[in-house]
Amino acid sequence: QAKKNHYQSSLKLLWLYAKSYYSLIIGFVIALVLSSVSVLSLGKALTFLIDSGLIHNGSLNSSLILLLAIVIILSLATSLRFYFVTLLSEKIILNIRKDVFNNLIHQTQIFYSNNKIGHLLSSVTNDLVLIQNFIATNLSILLRNIIILIGAIIILFTTNIYLFFYIIFLIPIIVIPLMIFVKKLK
Repeated sequence: QAKKNHYQSSLKLLWLYAKSYYSLIIGFVIALVLSSVSVLSLGKALTFLIDSGLIHNGSLNSSLILLLAIVIILSLATSLRFYFVTLLSEKIILNIRKDVFNNLIHQTQIFYSNNKIGHLLSSVTNDLVLIQNFIATNLSILLRNIIILIGAIIILFTTNIYLFFYIIFLIPIIVIPLMIFVKKLK
């Protein structure tokens, strides 16, 4: 419970630094949604390519153009997502660095005699790199995968409800032994 509260308070603190960059957050969210929807629509585009382009001798060119357009949108949205989240993480880390510096500069002599300067600098540097990596990489991938998971569940439910329930039934059978194995491996 203490770890959960620690993570929640850390995320709230991170949000306090991030909320002043609404334009970057909005750009990131739009690019995130576009890239996730593009990944999800690749399956439908391939279905359209096979059904209309190859099997029914339909317009192969229009099917390939649609597939190419989705791939272009995917690559552009992914690039923009990476750009926005990297810029956002850089700005957040810059503000955190300023606050940490202001905090350290106003500490007493007793604080510096009890703490080694090299250790303080190393801790601050390493912690800020970890925060930046979390924002730029882990958070972005987590949000993208959540959107793709929700979209895939919706697509599967609307496409074939029997297959949906079959897979939903199989997921715990696969995931529970995997979780047990990972705990034993740790």
